[in-house]
Amino acid sequence: MRILVVSARFPEHGRGNRTARIRGDQIRAFTHISYLADRHSVTVITSGKPSSNAAATELRKMAAVRQIDVSDTRRVVSGLRAAAMGQPIQTGWSMPGEVWEVAQGQARGMDVALAMTARSVRGPLSCPLVVDHVDALSWSLAARSRGTEPVPVRWLMALESRLMASWERRLAQFSVRQIVTSAEHAEFLPSSPPIAIIPAAWLGSVFREPRNHARGYDVIVTGDMRYPPSREAALIFAREIVPRIRARQPSTTAIVVGRSAATLTLPSVDVASDVPDISPYLQNARVAVVPLLRGPAGSPYKVIEAAANGAALVTVAWAADCFGLPARRANTIDEFAKEIVSLLEDEPLRRKLVADAIPVVERHSIWAIGERVEAVLLESLRDQS
Repeated sequence: MRILVVSARFPEHGRGNRTARIRGDQIRAFTHISYLADRHSVTVITSGKPSSNAAATELRKMAAVRQIDVSDTRRVVSGLRAAAMGQPIQTGWSMPGEVWEVAQGQARGMDVALAMTARSVRGPLSCPLVVDHVDALSWSLAARSRGTEPVPVRWLMALESRLMASWERRLAQFSVRQIVTSAEHAEFLPSSPPIAIIPAAWLGSVFREPRNHARGYDVIVTGDMRYPPSREAALIFAREIVPRIRARQPSTTAIVVGRSAATLTLPSVDVASDVPDISPYLQNARVAVVPLLRGPAGSPYKVIEAAANGAALVTVAWAADCFGLPARRANTIDEFAKEIVSLLEDEPLRRKLVADAIPVVERHSIWAIGERVEAVLLESLRDQS
C-alpha cells in the first residue's frame, strides 16, 4: 500500500527525552509508522516540529516526511478562519490551510490516508480516509471545561467541545473507517463509519525483576503535570488518598514523578520532576496509582507503562479495561485507599497481579497493534474496490 499519514504533531516516541513534551498522539503516530513502514510505502505530512534533530532523523529513516513550518501568527489566523467555517479553532491551528493543501496534493498518489486525530483533518481527500481519533476530542474538551483551569480557559474548552462534536460528525461523512483507543471514547463518536477499538502500543521492553529486587517506594503516581487530568490526579493522590493510606499504614512511602511535578504543592509525598526516564522510578515502586476520577481522559499510557515496569496497578476501571490489564479497580477516594492498602499488606497478591500483567503488556507490542491498524487500512481499500 501507499499510505499517507497526516499528523498535526510530529510523530516521535520520546524515549530518552522525557523532558520534552511528547503527547500521546505523537507516540501513537510513531508506533503506527514503525510497523507500517516495514511493509508499505509511507509518506508523512506534518505541521509539527520535532523535539530534536535525532527525532527528525529517526522518522525520516522510516518514511518520506514533509514537515512544513508555520509561524504562530499564521496559526492564529488559520484557527480563526477555521472557527468562521464552523470547524474547531484547534484544527486551523494544528493543520493550517497551506499544510492541508500539501496533504491534498500528496493524497492523489496514495491508496489510503491515515489521519492522526480529528484536529489533523480539514476536509475530504481524494483517497480513502481513515481517522485515528485516539480519543473523542469533543468529550475530552468538555471534561476540561468542567475542570479546575481558569474560567476563560474553561469557556474556550466548552466552545471547542461543541465545535469538535460537530466536526467529528462531519468527518464521519467523508471517512471510511474510524479508530479509537477505548470503548468508552467510541461511545462519544458517530457509530458510522465502523469504529475499530485499538489501544496504545507499548514501545519498551518488559522489566524482568531480579531475585531479591527491592522496591523503595510503596506507591507512585506518574504523568505530565501540565495536562489537567494528570495534575488533578496527583493532587487527589497526595492530598486525599495518601492520608487515608497512612491512617492504616503510617510508614507508607509515596512519590509523584513527572513533567512539571515541582510546580504542584504536594504535602507529605516525595516529588521527582522532569526526570529523563520514568522507568527506574516505576521499577522502584510497589503500587502504581492512576486516580483519573473524572472519566476517560485520553489513552492512559501511564497504565501500561507501570505494568511493564513491574508495579501493581490500582486504577479506575476504564483505564485498566482499555488494555485489558489485571488491576485492582476503584471509583472513589476511599476505594483507592482500601485497594492500595490491601496490596501493600499482601505481597503475594501484589506479585501475582504484576505477573498476570506481563503477558498482557506483551500483547500490546508495536507489531501486535500495528497488525490491527494495517487490517483497518486494508479493509478500507476493500470497501472501495
